[in-house]
Amino acid sequence: MHDVARRRERWSRPDDIPEWFRALRGFDRLTIAADPKGEGHGFSAEWTDMPDEQDIPGGLWELGPIKLPRDLALLEAAELDPLVPLGFLALAASMIDDKTEELVAYCRDRGRSWTQIGAALGMSKQAAWERFSGED
Repeated sequence: MHDVARRRERWSRPDDIPEWFRALRGFDRLTIAADPKGEGHGFSAEWTDMPDEQDIPGGLWELGPIKLPRDLALLEAAELDPLVPLGFLALAASMIDDKTEELVAYCRDRGRSWTQIGAALGMSKQAAWERFSGED
């Protein structure tokens, strides 16, 4: 049941981003590039007016890019044990989970509903509440 709650609708193209999300404050300050590598899927999003790190009190939270070949068999050709990228991927997932929990709490502190939070995470309000509320 926990896996179902964590599954989200994938936005694989800019056109997949729902209108309610596009209407959120600040979305219009993003530059969205469809299919940055010309491979028929994916997109990138960057803030057009993000201040430099030295201009942000406390700095930025960053997660370095993790790049893996789509064909994982190529790891063998590169003589890379698949446990190496798996370990880094697990670390990145843990960091994302921690920041997600922090951001959900921040949203709740600012009056956002579990319905809104669930929608942003691609899950039901009940699933969001069960995962992030800290209550039983």
